[in-house]
Amino acid sequence: MEVADILNTLSMVPSWVWVVGAIVFVFFVFGESIVWDYEVKFPFNEGVGRGKVELECGKRKGTRIGCVFELNPSYQHIPLDVFVGETKIYTIPSEKNRSNRFSLRQNVPLDEPQEGDLVIVKAHDETIFSGPLVLD
Repeated sequence: MEVADILNTLSMVPSWVWVVGAIVFVFFVFGESIVWDYEVKFPFNEGVGRGKVELECGKRKGTRIGCVFELNPSYQHIPLDVFVGETKIYTIPSEKNRSNRFSLRQNVPLDEPQEGDLVIVKAHDETIFSGPLVLD
């Protein structure tokens, strides 16, 4: 097959195939690969609210914490401390905790936790949520 035949064949491929192929190529070349990913979901707690904490490590971006909370007004506008076991890994600033529902994603220095490690969320040194980590 000559070069002209190859170019002719490639020119007959629809443009949407080229777009999809380019997106897939970029995803595989530049996509983040996850090393580990854990989460803990906190069910509705009367008088407090509900929430979820995700801990993940990517090869390029490092370790991150992701939080989603729906809190009652008495737990808004105050800093929340997140612990894994006895180690405090992040303090959610009061500026982020300013509405009924909020979420954040932040890089944190963290060694890989183990499945079953206890995650505790405290407000004013009072435990408002706690639960074990599970693989996501």
